[in-house]
Amino acid sequence: MWRYGYATVSPPVTVPITITGSSSLFPLMVSGGVLQTAGGTPYLILGDAPQGANNLPLCKAGNTYAACTGTGDTLSGAQTDSGQRSFLAYIKDRQAQGFNSVWINILCEAYTACGSNGSTQEGTYPFTTQLSAGVHSPDTCPEGGSTAATPGSANCWDMSTVGNTSTGVGITVNGRNTELYWQNIDGYIKLANDLGLQVLADPIPTDNCNSQSQGGSFGFIFLNNNTKNAAKITGYTDFVANRYSKISSPSYASNLIWFLFNDYTCWNPTSPFGNYIPGADTVFYNFVSRLAADEAQTGYTKHLMTTETYGNSNWLSDTVNTWSTCITLNGVYYNVGPDYDGGLLSHVQGTAPAILVEGNYAGEDLSGVDAGNQLGGTWIAGCGSADILARSPGATQGNSATCPFRERIQFWKLLFTGAAGYVNGNTYTWQLAAAPNWWSTGRSGVCTGTSPAACLDIASNVQLANAAAFLKAHSWYKIVPDFKRGVNGSGFGIANAIGSPFLTAATGCYPNNGSVSHNCASYYKGSNYNDAINIPKGDLFNAFVVSGAASDNSFAMAYVPGANPACTYPSGASNCGQLASQQITVNNAKVSGGSSSLTAAWYDPTGAMTSPTTTICSPSTTLCTNGSQTYTTPSSLHADGTGDWVLLVTSGTS
Repeated sequence: MWRYGYATVSPPVTVPITITGSSSLFPLMVSGGVLQTAGGTPYLILGDAPQGANNLPLCKAGNTYAACTGTGDTLSGAQTDSGQRSFLAYIKDRQAQGFNSVWINILCEAYTACGSNGSTQEGTYPFTTQLSAGVHSPDTCPEGGSTAATPGSANCWDMSTVGNTSTGVGITVNGRNTELYWQNIDGYIKLANDLGLQVLADPIPTDNCNSQSQGGSFGFIFLNNNTKNAAKITGYTDFVANRYSKISSPSYASNLIWFLFNDYTCWNPTSPFGNYIPGADTVFYNFVSRLAADEAQTGYTKHLMTTETYGNSNWLSDTVNTWSTCITLNGVYYNVGPDYDGGLLSHVQGTAPAILVEGNYAGEDLSGVDAGNQLGGTWIAGCGSADILARSPGATQGNSATCPFRERIQFWKLLFTGAAGYVNGNTYTWQLAAAPNWWSTGRSGVCTGTSPAACLDIASNVQLANAAAFLKAHSWYKIVPDFKRGVNGSGFGIANAIGSPFLTAATGCYPNNGSVSHNCASYYKGSNYNDAINIPKGDLFNAFVVSGAASDNSFAMAYVPGANPACTYPSGASNCGQLASQQITVNNAKVSGGSSSLTAAWYDPTGAMTSPTTTICSPSTTLCTNGSQTYTTPSSLHADGTGDWVLLVTSGTS
């Protein structure tokens, strides 16, 4: 959560909810290192991040699933009917735009843009009473002076009271009937399932590792409850497993992936965070391992599990506990290092494919990462940190038409490691906090602080949906990256070319330029929190061409970001623009079939990608070579001023 302009708007879904046959999709599984549907079809996650869904009513008709199944709430209707400004309208729009997944914090408080006491928008709560004194320092409980009072924040909820319906009937003044809260959560999950969407459900948002004094978190509630009695956590674990994993449960959800933690900093004593807490990692591991054990029982579904650990890490980075016994998807969090590194690490590990669970959100900047990477500023005008963080009234705030490049470069570089998916987001939709103000104006034009309705249809939504469709059509999961890294879990690595790569390293990493070493061996130097050398994060982020060939030699791909390799950053900012007509050299022999059957073509990642922009060589035109060949990107920049291109070499026509 630490923390685009034009788009072709997909028509809103206007029909009531109907079952789409999603049972054939879910539950997702991993087999042979590939994320797959229940039927065994490779599955690429393209997610949205409405983390603050608790700020929205389920639908105009009410806050239960049953009330919503017959309604026609839509985005277009919400612009004129305030009652339709609902979660149902929102996810219909997400489905129409090509998303197949949503990240929802099923416990949600102020850190993730919900109420500080963890309530839904209608005033229901996940637990009923507060803990008494004797909790984890520096917290003090109860809050508000009374165990019977509605608490002021989430840290002191007594987790053993989850699902307790005996302390209240209906929605009372202090919302003490927790069953109503969980029925609301059921509705999010079931409505998503009806639309064929899977839910990245976070039952334990750690919100960094913060206590009340540092902003409060639902993560600290686990430490407080564990201090009182570890069985309180066990009871909550059993509750969510029995509700959502037990197949006979009325709330059973096959369309879940457990998304554990957010901004997790509770494990790394060498990090700069003062809120690292010795022993906290074990508390959270105990929750996760208990959940995994619950789901291993007969009659339960074993959902996939992923994490969001801070600092471009995945579960292997946390060696305090044996997370490998539980985690089945490698959640990569691009915060202080390139997401490509996390994808390569997952590829080396082999069994748990990577998914970018969070990166640079449109309209936001990850603690200055954007400036360090020069994704904006002098490289792409209007998208740099200064633009994004200025937030002057009416300003584009980094959401201009050029800014989807930030999301594109994150997507393509991670997915070219054979990763399983990407979760997108923007500064307005992850919060959903000001949602009632979004719908009253039109959805065209530039996403700005004074025109937030346009932020629902940012250009990166369209571009990433097109990119995902392109990759699925070409069996992206077979990609073997041209570069590898060690298996260390420190959060950064050293890139080395594999034997006989598709891309010639000299053209993919570029030569030295003045004081800047533009070579693959220095690519990962740049994680502020893990690299003693501490070279700025952006040394090679834009200049690095990612590439790979299919494991069965049926195709090969390369993504050329379009950055000028003559850029002198960080020693200077000259020549740091986007260039057309850039050259890379590849080995066509990595694709089977010989020169008489190869087709090589450039695809525009800002467009539909259903057909090539330029076919370079093919059986019906000029033949490709059967070995080394140099390809030049098209001579014109895209309409948004960028020069990134995707090269596809296949056997046969494309």
